[in-house]
Order: sequence, then structure tokens, then C-alpha cells
Amino acid sequence: MAKTQKTPKQSRYQESFAGIARRACRLFGCNDAEISEIFGVKTRTITRWKTKNPTFANSLELGRNEFALRIPRSTARQIETEQLKRQRLIQEKKKLIKGLRNE
Repeated sequence: MAKTQKTPKQSRYQESFAGIARRACRLFGCNDAEISEIFGVKTRTITRWKTKNPTFANSLELGRNEFALRIPRSTARQIETEQLKRQRLIQEKKKLIKGLRNE
């Protein structure tokens, strides 16, 4: 039996994503996981986009640098702490929902 070849998926990346990502990083200091949520993709997709689109990678870096210059380090740590708390709550919520579905 002949193997069927998978056709590569069309990338969802658009040039406008670089500007959106830069603004998100500049305003909120977003990490790759948060950027992936904004675009509705997996974190590894963001990694791939950064590899294949230097403009996108540069936009993320510039936005994060702009954020770092705007926000005092202590405030940035507080924001990171809040983001971690939020991520943990989301993970706990997902586990709870998954547990309820399995009952």
C-alpha cells in the first residue's frame, strides 16, 4: 500500500503579527506563551515564526526591551509574579474541568 504524503500546513503567520506582538510586549511584557495565546497558536508555533520571520523575532525583542525601559525592575517582578499566579490558576482550572469530565 502506498503511503500518502502529508501536505504541509499553510502558515497562519501574517506580516501584521509583528506589529501586534511588539505592542503586546511593549505594553504588557508578554512572554512567548502569552503571545501564543494572543494569536491562538501553540508556543512552538511562535518559536517557528521567530525562526522563519526575523522581523517577527526582532519585533518581540524590541517590544520587550521597550517594556523593560518603561517599567522599573521591581514592578516588572511583580507583574511576572502575577502572571505566574494567573497561569497556575488557569492550569488548576483546566485540571478541575478535566476531572469533572472524567467523573
